[in-house]
Amino acid sequence: MLPLCSFCYFAFVAPSRPRLLSRVVEELGLLSLLPSVTKEKCSKLSDDKEKCTKQSDDKEDQIGEPVVFKFKGLPSFKVHVELAGDARWPCVRSVDLHCGSDIRDHCKPDFHLPFSEMALSEAKQYWRERFIRCFMEARQKAGDSFNHPATGSLWAKHGADAMVEFLTELVIDAVLTLVRDGSQERLRDMELSQLFSPQAPMAGFPKLNGEDGYLSVEQQTTPPLLLGLAAGVWKAVKRRDKGLQQTLDRVRHVVGSELLKASLNAPVAYRSAKKSKLLCGPVLMFLLEQSEQDEFDQLVAKDHRSRIQALLHCGAQANARYAMFPIGAHCGLGQFPILCLAGHSKETVSFLLECQADVTRPSVQNFFPSGNPLWIAVWRGQEKMIEELLKGREAKDGMEPDFPLDVDSFGWYPDSSPLTVNQEAAGCNVLALAATTLGSRLVSKLISLGAQLGDCPNELASFLVENARPLARHVVDRQAQNMANGSVLQQTSGMRIETLVQEILRDDESRRKFLDAIDRACHSPGSKDYCDFMQMLSDLIARAPAAAAKLCDESLAQPKVSDHRRYPLRASCLFQKHEQHYNAYVDTMVWNNATPFADELAPPPTNQKTLRDVLMVKESMHICGFFRTFWEVAKSIVLPDQRQALFCNISVLRTPNIINISILQAMNALPQDQLVSVFKDSAVFRAIALYVWTVLEPAYFIDVWSTFAQLVSLLVWWQNSGDSTWAAALWIGFTAVVFLDTSNLLLNFAQLQLPSRKLIIQVTIGFWMSSLTWGGRHSVDSRSAMASSLALCLMGIIYELRLYHPLGLPLGRNLLPILMAAQTKEFVAMLILIMSILLATFLAACVEFQEFDGQLLSVAVRTWQTLIVGESSLFDVDNYEHAALRYFVVSFLFFVCNIVLMNIFISVTGAGYEEERANIVGTFSAERFRVCMESVEVTGWSRFFVLVAMVCGLCIRMMVSLALGEVWTFVAEVLALLIWLVLYLLQWHFCQEVAKLRVKPEDFDPEARKYLWICVPSQRLEVDEDATDVSLNEIVTSLNELRDLLQRRPAPGRIRRARRVQVNPHRKWLQDFLAEAELDLEKYLESALRWAETSDIVQSDLFGGPGSGVSQEEAKAHLDDLLVHQGCKQPGSNSSFPARRRIHLFGHLS
Repeated sequence: MLPLCSFCYFAFVAPSRPRLLSRVVEELGLLSLLPSVTKEKCSKLSDDKEKCTKQSDDKEDQIGEPVVFKFKGLPSFKVHVELAGDARWPCVRSVDLHCGSDIRDHCKPDFHLPFSEMALSEAKQYWRERFIRCFMEARQKAGDSFNHPATGSLWAKHGADAMVEFLTELVIDAVLTLVRDGSQERLRDMELSQLFSPQAPMAGFPKLNGEDGYLSVEQQTTPPLLLGLAAGVWKAVKRRDKGLQQTLDRVRHVVGSELLKASLNAPVAYRSAKKSKLLCGPVLMFLLEQSEQDEFDQLVAKDHRSRIQALLHCGAQANARYAMFPIGAHCGLGQFPILCLAGHSKETVSFLLECQADVTRPSVQNFFPSGNPLWIAVWRGQEKMIEELLKGREAKDGMEPDFPLDVDSFGWYPDSSPLTVNQEAAGCNVLALAATTLGSRLVSKLISLGAQLGDCPNELASFLVENARPLARHVVDRQAQNMANGSVLQQTSGMRIETLVQEILRDDESRRKFLDAIDRACHSPGSKDYCDFMQMLSDLIARAPAAAAKLCDESLAQPKVSDHRRYPLRASCLFQKHEQHYNAYVDTMVWNNATPFADELAPPPTNQKTLRDVLMVKESMHICGFFRTFWEVAKSIVLPDQRQALFCNISVLRTPNIINISILQAMNALPQDQLVSVFKDSAVFRAIALYVWTVLEPAYFIDVWSTFAQLVSLLVWWQNSGDSTWAAALWIGFTAVVFLDTSNLLLNFAQLQLPSRKLIIQVTIGFWMSSLTWGGRHSVDSRSAMASSLALCLMGIIYELRLYHPLGLPLGRNLLPILMAAQTKEFVAMLILIMSILLATFLAACVEFQEFDGQLLSVAVRTWQTLIVGESSLFDVDNYEHAALRYFVVSFLFFVCNIVLMNIFISVTGAGYEEERANIVGTFSAERFRVCMESVEVTGWSRFFVLVAMVCGLCIRMMVSLALGEVWTFVAEVLALLIWLVLYLLQWHFCQEVAKLRVKPEDFDPEARKYLWICVPSQRLEVDEDATDVSLNEIVTSLNELRDLLQRRPAPGRIRRARRVQVNPHRKWLQDFLAEAELDLEKYLESALRWAETSDIVQSDLFGGPGSGVSQEEAKAHLDDLLVHQGCKQPGSNSSFPARRRIHLFGHLS
């Protein structure tokens, strides 16, 4: 064993002495430099063998000057090496390694970066300096906690292994330096001219392919003696003939087995132009690397295995490493096992594994261990090598695997390797890397062998879509809790989040595990797990709303029933005529008919309230209760009639406190199209929107009735404009509503939100009307303002009723598609095009038609009448004294604008309306939700601020009126202020319930739980009103055919003779399928088999269903394709033949 004396290295990441000793011994053994080796005496080196032996034995051990490794501004390292005296090839007796100074001193920043054209020695020097510098900086920052694994430091986790590689390289370089210094003396003493030229040892190396070239002798780290011996071997490896074994025998005969072994493992550096890399390694590296090129591969393909075997037999090590520079974008320095070069050939990999190549041997990047050969193969996409490695890892027939391959090996990214300037090191496990480079077959195989993803790597943001299913099941199986708290999804892109979640929810077992993890996270509201889950759900809504909606819908469960006999779930209830569902947000998951929310969630058919029931409520005795009573009466008038659903489905969301400010804000931040899609597809999100609307509906209804009151007051004012008393009274009511709209405008500004255009216009025109008739005075100039206010109030009422179904009419559901169709991009583009033609015609008419004498308004009206209305206002049809060009241009523009563009405009508008009509369920809920969120985000302090500001402003105005002696104006202002104050406080009162929705997840009381209940009509038993009517005769016919198919049995003793058709055992199911469908096998079987073979159809593709990976729609498409192929159906035809019906009926039954 090699004694290593006085290793003075850095104690806080010091490697264990045995590990460092093992690595140094391993590297020295490759070059035959160990003292335990008995060197052979070569008779060819001297005429007198006994004399040479005596001189060798009597020579004293040599201890030369230490080899010093100096670094700029950093501690230096001194390596003392004791060599045993031997004239031919020395051996190392001992090594001393000392650090030159205190590591806390001399820390200076880097001023240069590596580049790809650096020499190998310069690259080594740079990365050695980076290693010492980074390690000193890390120690100074971490202090005493540096060596603690919990710190998560790069040095705490990998520093010991990296220090082993760093110190080993220093020792080996020091030994080779000393051996190299004595190389000239040895070359003179040894007669090696028959093997190579001592003056030019590199001359004997073979010519490389293409523009590849060797480094000079001075740039090589290997002594010239080994270079000369290796040259002949390398040349023999490259030759086409079978002279390799002869060359090896000759070298062994001249210098002995140990020097032959050293020459086979001696690193030789050359530059590969094809790879733009500098490679440095033994002869096996040369053989495997050059064989990747077509030119060399054609020469040695036949005896490739025998050459490797010959080299290994003579001492070449299959577990040796080769160096490569540069690595990655930052020109790193790497070392890789020889096995990594064999990935292009499956046979070579298999042979090296048979020769005991170490599959656990890690690579090295900038001295830090980085992944085993499997990791490198996955990075390079070498599927042949991966399959061979995994084949040996599998246990066969209950026996142990062939070799202990680590399928969880961790490697660094070449572009993010350790020690890189201004960049944190990053890496991943094998499975995470395979998810981005390999197909689902190999990824599934890795998972089956126990591979892990690791600490939620960034690869989840870029995995291949085909790997979504195995990855989803693996993640939820191993990291379900990390999925629930969001740590897995934080580093995943939006598209892949959606794919990942949908794949989890598609598999029954994965869905169960994921939902159980969510239940555990939500066990205690306000806890860290609960807050993390809510944060994850908010992020999921923002990044993948469809996946969030699917997840919430899957969390719906059947409620617990306290007593199934006494309080069964209701199967029939009343629904609003045009509403989709009912909901309740209560503090229990248990159903009980005696609970107060039961009648609200699922009103029984006998629960219709009369007007007497509404008026007899005790709460109607105070003002707010009176207004609520008024609201109930108004709802019975304005809101739609009720309908009875014979069947309903009641479910409850298992996640408590789902309605909170973080979820609402995440939903509100979605773009309009995504929000509409979410509300259209998700029952839970629609229920959230409906609940928020139910809470804020009375407050919003105040705006509707106040606008209606404005309209009535303006109509009465218009009819009694000459009566000052009427004018003053109506001005008070009108202005109070204007003040209410102004306060709503200020609330938006107080929340730093942009108010709606409708509110801005309403406030502007309202103040215009109020200011002209301030205090109720008569003004001639107020007619235009009154007309505008009348029109605006009427349109405002219609616009506000878009969220209701007044008098049982589906006004909202029919009005919203019209309003939304006018906001599509196609509509706006056509509008811009038409207006551009109108403007162009207007400008041309102003310049050309002199008879109008610059009357712009007249020309504009005439242009509109001609191009849009169709009247000939730009020329007189009875007077043709103008130029013909004028009539032609006007006629052409009329044709283009009024006929062509208008018809296209109508088509575009109709298409937009149809599209919006199809999305009306989502659009209706989204519009209600947007309106409600304007009030949800308003805080109590904002309302108080607006109240104070409005009161102060109006009081100042009243003081001005009083100072001017306008007493009646002062009284009108006071009454308007009081009416506004009542309306504002009522609005504030009805919005107080919203304060409960603004609670953050971390502020919830652990005992305060609220669950969302949903009651919807059963879609399985109710017929959609908009669905196409189904013919009763078709239903009866299908049922009769199904009955005949089930009852039909072949007659006993009846044998049907059919032509024999050779059936593949894998297609036997198709024969049974056609036989059960009562089809003539002689007629249909052969063509059906050809169709299945050509289309690669398996049994699950035709039957579909849960667990098959094929939906019912896809299975139906395969059935239709089979029918077309058999001639039972024309392509695109809906006609039903007996064969087609039998196949379809049997397919659905199966």
